[in-house]
Amino acid sequence: MTEEERFVDLETKIAYLENFINELNGVVIEQEKTIKKLSMEYEDLKKQISTGKGALPEGEKPPHY
Repeated sequence: MTEEERFVDLETKIAYLENFINELNGVVIEQEKTIKKLSMEYEDLKKQISTGKGALPEGEKPPHY
C-alpha cells in the first residue's frame, strides 16, 4: 500500500467517523428533549398528586360504578 493510498484510506475513515459522530449527536439531542419533556410531565403529575387534583369529591362514586 502506497503512502497516498494510506492517506486516502485514513481520510475515508475520518469522513465516516465524522458522519457517525454527527448522527450520534442528533440522537443525544433528541433524547435530551425527550428527557426534559418527561421530567416536566413527571413534575406536573407530582404536583397534581400532592394537591389532590383529580381526586373525586367526597361522596362521589367513580365512573365505573
